[in-house]
Amino acid sequence: MEIAKERNIVDVVRSFGIELQPKGNNYVGLCPFHAEKVPSFTLLQEKNRYHCFGCGVDGDVIDFVAKQTGYSIGDAIDWLVDGSCRQLSSGCRQLSSVVVSCRQLSSDSKGNGLQINHMEILNYAAYFYHQNLSKCEKAIEYLKGRGITEQSISDFYLGYCSGNLRQEIQENDIVTVSKLSKVGILNPKGNEMFYECVIFPILDDNGMDCVGVYGRRTNNEGNNHLYLPGKKTGVWNSHALKKHKSIILTESIIDAITLYGAGFQNVIPCYGVNGFTHDHIDLFKKYQTERVHICFDWDTAGNRGMEQVSRRLMSIGIEVYNVKKTPDMKYVDLNEMFVSVGVQAVDTFKNLCEEAEKLEATIEYEQNVGNENKKTLSQEVEEWVMSSRGIFLFSDVHRGLQLSLREETKNLSKSLGRLIDKKIIERVGNKNGQFRLIDDKKELIDWYNADISGNFPIEYPLGIHNYALTYPKNVVIIGGAKDAGKTAILLNIAAMNRKKKQIYFFSSEMGEFELKKRLISISEKLQVSLEDLRDDIVWVDRYGDFSDVIVPDAINIIDFLEITKDFFEVGDMVKNIFRRLTTGIAVIGIQKPSTRDMPIGGEKGLEKARIAIALDGGKAKILVGKNWAQDNLNPKGLTCEFKLVRGSEFIQTTPWDIEGEYDEQKTWKKYGKGNNEDD
Repeated sequence: MEIAKERNIVDVVRSFGIELQPKGNNYVGLCPFHAEKVPSFTLLQEKNRYHCFGCGVDGDVIDFVAKQTGYSIGDAIDWLVDGSCRQLSSGCRQLSSVVVSCRQLSSDSKGNGLQINHMEILNYAAYFYHQNLSKCEKAIEYLKGRGITEQSISDFYLGYCSGNLRQEIQENDIVTVSKLSKVGILNPKGNEMFYECVIFPILDDNGMDCVGVYGRRTNNEGNNHLYLPGKKTGVWNSHALKKHKSIILTESIIDAITLYGAGFQNVIPCYGVNGFTHDHIDLFKKYQTERVHICFDWDTAGNRGMEQVSRRLMSIGIEVYNVKKTPDMKYVDLNEMFVSVGVQAVDTFKNLCEEAEKLEATIEYEQNVGNENKKTLSQEVEEWVMSSRGIFLFSDVHRGLQLSLREETKNLSKSLGRLIDKKIIERVGNKNGQFRLIDDKKELIDWYNADISGNFPIEYPLGIHNYALTYPKNVVIIGGAKDAGKTAILLNIAAMNRKKKQIYFFSSEMGEFELKKRLISISEKLQVSLEDLRDDIVWVDRYGDFSDVIVPDAINIIDFLEITKDFFEVGDMVKNIFRRLTTGIAVIGIQKPSTRDMPIGGEKGLEKARIAIALDGGKAKILVGKNWAQDNLNPKGLTCEFKLVRGSEFIQTTPWDIEGEYDEQKTWKKYGKGNNEDD
């Protein structure tokens, strides 16, 4: 066949995530069809064929696609021609091949430095959850109760999270706990984000790779709808856009999979009423969709969401129809209708689509006559503003409310002006269209019932806690010059206090290998196992916006605030972190110039600090010590000298004393031997 000659087998094999290395005129890699440590899978470029010298499989590019995906020969040819396939379920089988390759890579990853990407980690998790579903009767009953068919479960690789993924990770797996945390499968505490959720993988428009995950709780506790952190990526069943010019758009994935199981395969969902994303728009444009039937929930929120989405669709030239329920229908959404009515719902839905109202290019958004439940744009703007945090822009509101008409933009300006008049918001800065919400709430301090029987149970290297105490909701600043021991002291604080309170360590500059090397040294010094450091401390890779991830009742250690310009912002950053604390504390590392005691940000950065330490050239100095540990000794200005061994161990060489006033006999008598580890 011509297609077997036209499609380069090297490109096709690599598209399945298989690592290849050149060898002469050919390429070699680990065989995807059997487990092996030494690559024997060979691509013969001149013949455009493959052969494995380990298991003996061979064939052309069509055979490879068929074997790798489970397609028939006809489906494999279709896939090679245009990237499509007749059965989406076959395309999803690619996920399983990723797991096989991950296991193979694991055994030899250290030697070759092989890596897998973000999507492959998600593929791994999606495959694991899919395999797990068959073991959980509760999840299967939940899906049956929502009318989701076995075929749909297979086609879309649905799964279930029972919380056992982390335990399945083998020590030498290339898929690690750290990598699962980075993509969001594990939360900052190391627990599975989608615990007790049915899993809906979001595949790319080839139906081959997982780009996102939607989880639906089965226990109805807390938020029922869970997604990976960050912006929502991908479109569920986006593969349908390749084959259909007319699309049904639902509010939820549950509604969409209900329609799919009933035979309406030209359906895609949003991520809720406000979950119509740029990915949707981009795919509609890419595949030149001509018309969309919007079938959101038949309630106030659904109607409002329908109006917003319809404007965006019409703005790119798509015909839009609003699928309404009839007056005698009592159902709120599609899933409820299909579960209640059964097979007769198919004809009912077809009739609703045929009678759907074609929407015109303008919807009177500001009118509120005769509909008390419909919100005006002014009300929408006020709700958006009241849910905002910090400084926001005019464009943020415009984008958040999905406005597109010129009249709406004018009304948005008027609405924001009214909020300024009401003193709900105010303009900030020199930039036009920049605002902030005025927060005039007063939180009362219940000081009378505060427990002052003891200080916060935290210890520091060099015995700092013997001079300055730490209480709940305190901020501690560690200012360090380059290579002065800032990270080392933060790691020691984490290790020393791991059993006293939950600790979150946010690292902005260390990778896995460097961190492990540092922790090995600390574990030897403190005689604590690496397993304890792994299990007792949550290690988080984080580069900024720390106030967003602070855990209010824990010890939060930040290594470190990276500031390259606008040093005046340090004070605000520290204040934002402080505001998030309740019964916890924050220990924050900040760079310090070697020419002065104050860290970057100066006195502004220390306004909220109850303890502030400066590290420089083997010397530690207490810049701030608000809460004295000894009634007759103000810790401010105390200085000691130390040695830093192996980048992790602090050995104090002089006692704490006022700088320049050290007298060995008087000082030892006054302060005691302190924390001098040489004695």
